Amino acid sequence: MVVERLRGVPLFSELSADDLARIGRSVTEVNLTAGEPLFAEGDAGNHGYVIVEGELEVLKATHRRKTLLAVRGPGEVIGEMALLQEEPRMASVRARSDAVLLCIPKAALDDLFETSPSVARGMLSTLLERWEETNKRLRHADRMAQLGTLTAGVAHELNNPAAAVKRAADQLADALTEYQRAVSRSSLDASSVHGISATVGGKDTPILDPLERSDREETIESWLDEHGVAAGWRLAPAVVDAGYDIAALEGLLASSKGEPAAVVELAVASAAMHGLVDAIAGGAERLSSIVGALKSY
Repeated sequence: MVVERLRGVPLFSELSADDLARIGRSVTEVNLTAGEPLFAEGDAGNHGYVIVEGELEVLKATHRRKTLLAVRGPGEVIGEMALLQEEPRMASVRARSDAVLLCIPKAALDDLFETSPSVARGMLSTLLERWEETNKRLRHADRMAQLGTLTAGVAHELNNPAAAVKRAADQLADALTEYQRAVSRSSLDASSVHGISATVGGKDTPILDPLERSDREETIESWLDEHGVAAGWRLAPAVVDAGYDIAALEGLLASSKGEPAAVVELAVASAAMHGLVDAIAGGAERLSSIVGALKSY
């Protein structure tokens, strides 16, 4: 029975009856259940195997995970590379399904190689094919790992500007509504409204240290109180955010000839809207630069 099974394997098909009988005497049968390991990567290679029934998976540890190198089925030899190289197993093998294998000791294979040139040639050919196939799969796994690393890095780079754009876009509708309300409450003519909006849009918000900012907020709060603007303590931080100082506020009042409360409210609403538009533009520009970098990668 063993001899007939070996004769059906391409590697041993040209052996004489005596050679088949000789190796058959050293063969034992191995039965595996689905998921059961045959040997592990790094184990000593003391046996080769012929698959009689079922399928086996060849797995290689790469990048902290197992990469499937191949699936072997009936009639194929497995585990021969470690025998020929006299090195530890280069990959792990486990049963993909219930399987039956013929186990051939290294000594029996060595004897075959010495007495049968056809087996030696066949095994060498198999070894070269397996080596090429393994290298190809490992290169593919490495490329996929690099792609995964690149994708994670790109996702991280895209996350901040994308989140900023979404946050600003979500807030822009409310800011626009508040701006329209400020325009309607101000009773200013179109020219004055445009003048305030244009001034805010072209203003660079100063970078103040905490002490400077506190002083400016206190000064502006006092100015608002002096001009009869209710809740000056609430408006002062927003006025500072808009980049206005006392001189700028006086200039707005002089040019628009409006009520101080209406002018300040409109200026703050306009500044908030322009700030969100700038945030969206900045985020979009950052996203565009990342995409451009990827295209040149």
